[in-house]
Amino acid sequence: MDLPITWAIALIVKRKYLQYNKQIVKCNSQLQIRIEELNIQVSQQTVENFTLQAKVISLERQLKQEKEYKSRYDKKALLEADVAVSRYT
Repeated sequence: MDLPITWAIALIVKRKYLQYNKQIVKCNSQLQIRIEELNIQVSQQTVENFTLQAKVISLERQLKQEKEYKSRYDKKALLEADVAVSRYT
């Protein structure tokens, strides 16, 4: 093979690799942007998750308090009814 032809082939191959490299760099940049967007979404979802967990805890406490109040109120009403019945018997 002739030396100039070898150099010409080497230049062609080099250009192809440079072209592929540019495409890879561009693709990597796009993927990095997408990764950053997804990381932001993960952070937002995590904050929302903590907020919702706090609401659940708050509502569970409220429900427990209301059940305790209702239980006390029902017991008191039953006692009052018993007293009223015993007065008339």
